[in-house]
Amino acid sequence: VCSKMSRALCQIAVQLDYYMSAQFAGIALACRRGIYEKAGLKVHLLPSCPPGDEAAKVCEGFSKDASKLHVGSMEQNTLIPAAGGTAGDHNVKAVAAMFGRSPLCLAALPDVGLRSRLHENPHGHGLRIAAHSDTIDLLKRILPGADVLDVPRTQKLSELREGGVDAAQAYDVTETLRLGQELGSEPEVIPLQGIAFPGVTLGYSQVLFVPSDALAMHRESLQTFL
Repeated sequence: VCSKMSRALCQIAVQLDYYMSAQFAGIALACRRGIYEKAGLKVHLLPSCPPGDEAAKVCEGFSKDASKLHVGSMEQNTLIPAAGGTAGDHNVKAVAAMFGRSPLCLAALPDVGLRSRLHENPHGHGLRIAAHSDTIDLLKRILPGADVLDVPRTQKLSELREGGVDAAQAYDVTETLRLGQELGSEPEVIPLQGIAFPGVTLGYSQVLFVPSDALAMHRESLQTFL
C-alpha cells in the first residue's frame, strides 16, 4: 500500500481492451507528459489480450502480486457477464467510465445505403456484419435477422472494403476515421445507440474496473489514478 509520504512510486498495471489509440487519450497523455509520476504513480500498460479476457487477466495479475494495483477496461456489455455471468465469475468492481455514451456503431461503404436498408428491414434480415468476438452477442440481439460474423480486428475493415460484408461493427473514435482515410470518403456511420435503434441503450463505455479486494488496499492510489 502506498501513501503520500512514501518516496517509492505506487505501481499500477493497466489492462486495456484495445490497442493504445485515441480512445485512451487521457491515459496516453498522462503517460507521455509524466503526469502519473508527478502524482506518485508508475503506470505499466500490459500487453493486449483476447477480447473479453480483461477481467480474468486483471484478477490473475492481482492474485500474483497484490502489492500492485491492477486496473482494467472493458465495455459494459462484456464486463457484466465477466463479473458474474456466462463469461465467468470474476470478483471485480466498476470504478469509473471513460465514455458516458458508447461509441459502438455500424460502419458501411458510402454507396451501400445501410441506414435506408435498416429502416425498411429493422431486424437486419440478409445483412452480413463483421464484428469483434466480444460484440457478436450484442449485435445478434439488436439485429436478430442478420448474419453476424466473428472477424478478427485486423481483418474487419478490410472485409468491409472488399465487399465481403455489408457492414462492420466499429468504434466511432478511431476505426471510422481510419476507414474514411482508406476509402478517401466518409463511410456511413450508424451508432448502435441512436435513432436507427430506438430501443437500444448501451450505457457506459470503456468501463474501468479493479479486483474487489484491491479497493481496501489501494483506494488512495486508485483515486489518484482516476
